[in-house]
Amino acid sequence: EAAAKPFPGLKNPVCCVFLIEIIRKMDMTSLTGTYDTPNGSRYLQQLCKHFGHKVQANCTESSGFAALGFGDTTFAASDRLLTVSIALKDGESPQDAQRMIDAHLARFAFREDFETMSWTVCNQADPD
Repeated sequence: EAAAKPFPGLKNPVCCVFLIEIIRKMDMTSLTGTYDTPNGSRYLQQLCKHFGHKVQANCTESSGFAALGFGDTTFAASDRLLTVSIALKDGESPQDAQRMIDAHLARFAFREDFETMSWTVCNQADPD
């Protein structure tokens, strides 16, 4: 007996893989943290270089990426803002991810009396 195909109308299995990945991502939780600082580029680079000792990470002066354990994380910096966006893996805790990023950033932003980023949690499955 042949295995059931997830999308029987599609002949190309690669298309099926892409559709499954898109559907999976539609149900993911994402986080965005912002921190008002004139040192966003410096902190972005420090965070990426630090994470790069353990995971895949790369950055420029204004953007970065790290494949952290709880989910893919992107960084962006402007002249007055650092933004961190996380696509959480299934089952990962938003609070744990926030605490980890905040704890690492606190090490680099100690001169600014940093406490926490301003975090927003978004569940892609929620219409709101």
